[in-house]
Amino acid sequence: MNIPKARFLKQSYLKNKTNIDKKARIEAILIRSILTNILRNPQTHKAGALSQFFDINDFPLLTRGAFPEHIFSVRKDFEDAGYLVNIEPRHNGLVITLDWRDVESGEDI
Repeated sequence: MNIPKARFLKQSYLKNKTNIDKKARIEAILIRSILTNILRNPQTHKAGALSQFFDINDFPLLTRGAFPEHIFSVRKDFEDAGYLVNIEPRHNGLVITLDWRDVESGEDI
């Protein structure tokens, strides 16, 4: 019986881990861009809040909670921009709600 070397298995493991992390990072970028494009719509401004559903089939890594650091980075980016962010996991995806109605004005742009 031929037993694989541990060094080879570790190398394969690290390569797979890097590829999956890269895919999760790409999903986070896509989520940011979708939310940003929706916020650029002038009709959205009048609503005061935005809820967007992200399907588990389109975003399999982040909606399953495999990489919470990428979801937290999305949350932090929008909170730093002044939005109130609520992220709700669902059985078939993820709902992100952005609210700018009750935001205190700190800095005028």
